[in-house]
Amino acid sequence: MISEQPLFIQISNQKCHNLGLNPQEMPRPHQVSKEEIKEKQARYKEILDKINFVANKMLFFSNSNPMVLLVTDDELTVLDLYGDESIINSVNKIGINIGIRFNREQMGTSSVCLAMEHMLPVKLIGSDHFHDHLSNAACYTVPFTYRNFDNLSGTLTIFTNINNANNIYLGMLSVIVDSVERELLLHKQNQKLFLLNQIMMRSTKNGIILTDNEGTILDINDSTEKIAGLERKRMIGRSIVDFKPVGLYMMDTLEHQKINEDIFIELQTAEEGVATVCLLDTIPIYDEKNKLSGAYGQFRDITDRHNLEKQIITAEKFSAIGKLSAGFAHEIRNPLTSISGFIHLFKEELPPDDSKQHYLGIIQSELERVKKLVTDFIVVAKPDTPVRTSQDISQLLLETVHFMYSQAVLRNVEIHFTTSYGSIMLSLDAMQIKQVLINLMQNAIDAMPTGGHIYVSLREFDEHNIQIDIKDTGFGMERHELQQIMNPFFTTKEDGLGLGLSISYRIIESHNGKMMVFSEKGVGTTFTILLPKK
Repeated sequence: MISEQPLFIQISNQKCHNLGLNPQEMPRPHQVSKEEIKEKQARYKEILDKINFVANKMLFFSNSNPMVLLVTDDELTVLDLYGDESIINSVNKIGINIGIRFNREQMGTSSVCLAMEHMLPVKLIGSDHFHDHLSNAACYTVPFTYRNFDNLSGTLTIFTNINNANNIYLGMLSVIVDSVERELLLHKQNQKLFLLNQIMMRSTKNGIILTDNEGTILDINDSTEKIAGLERKRMIGRSIVDFKPVGLYMMDTLEHQKINEDIFIELQTAEEGVATVCLLDTIPIYDEKNKLSGAYGQFRDITDRHNLEKQIITAEKFSAIGKLSAGFAHEIRNPLTSISGFIHLFKEELPPDDSKQHYLGIIQSELERVKKLVTDFIVVAKPDTPVRTSQDISQLLLETVHFMYSQAVLRNVEIHFTTSYGSIMLSLDAMQIKQVLINLMQNAIDAMPTGGHIYVSLREFDEHNIQIDIKDTGFGMERHELQQIMNPFFTTKEDGLGLGLSISYRIIESHNGKMMVFSEKGVGTTFTILLPKK
């Protein structure tokens, strides 16, 4: 009678006889060492995790048919085994457990060995097995090779009893193998995307913020921490609304799925009075179903460019004023000189007690005022070249504070002077710098009509510059006032001309220094002067 067994099973059973195996004896599988099995499991870890995830779903829905799922590597070593406890106990009794190998020499004919040998799905039902101890078992094995994942290969096997035999198990195993491959490929792609995302997040100098669709911050990069002075661990998990003004535009993107580009914003850092100027872009993020999943925000620090643009605009203003003042001064000074001369002659011709002397005196004083205005106008446009000498800036500040003391007392203002220097020599024009200091302290006194405090300090800014701060507790300025404060003829005083700060700015500029102002309405104003040490 011709056997109904497939030829490759018959050949395998014959090989078992040739090896001297006895079908009535219990198989004696080879057991690898614990160290070797740990190495193998570590190598196949991601595959095992994915199989476990997919297979457990299958086992859950097939609980009416008790079975065990078994995973081997390319050397037929069992790496994982789970499923019905009664069947696990049965296979354990014949030596099948984690760490054994399904070699033909020890285990005889098995679906695991045949599937790996022929790289085809294989089933062995009852007597198809070489050993009689497996005559009540039904085994279904599908091989796998994941070429895009380190070319790892192995097998996936279902053990069940012969009463539950069903060819559908081969289809189920094939589905698991395909599903795991898709999961592995997706995982690998996600790893690449994650790596690219991390490279982009870490390498760019732009600040980057990611949120979910409710505005909760998922991640920020190192540049965001540096630019905005934030701590990543404190920001993740918080609402983007807490991060102003960026949160305003990102919520606008989330609520209206709107793209914002090149939005001009200022970020207030932890350092008092310091603002970082940025351009902000925000875009919505969609998932594979084109459903809104979050928002992406990116801001670029343009503080240096913004400051340079302001300097260029200021320089252009003063250049225009300089050209205007040259002709303005020439055209006005000549008739002023003539008028002043004639007024002087009229005064000499009139008796001292003549009532007209009083009016001529008023005219002459007003003419002098006009001449001073013209002179100041010229200084704003082009201040005199500093006559530099070596001066002790600490002493110069102290002298100015003493000079302003009596006027401050009359206005119920206290001046406090602190310095970290005993003496520091700078090359500067003492009269011009003193003019700047007096002007700034006078402005501070004027800003506190009911009294207050002025804090004057001298300290080292860096190894190349010293820093002078003049801070008051006055009424401060609004943002629009602050933006125009250095412009000629802009003033917040009722009787001011608006040239004092412009002149001061130009004097400091002619000393290769910088003058900055920080102010908050109702809190006060701070003028900061940086002067080079050399």
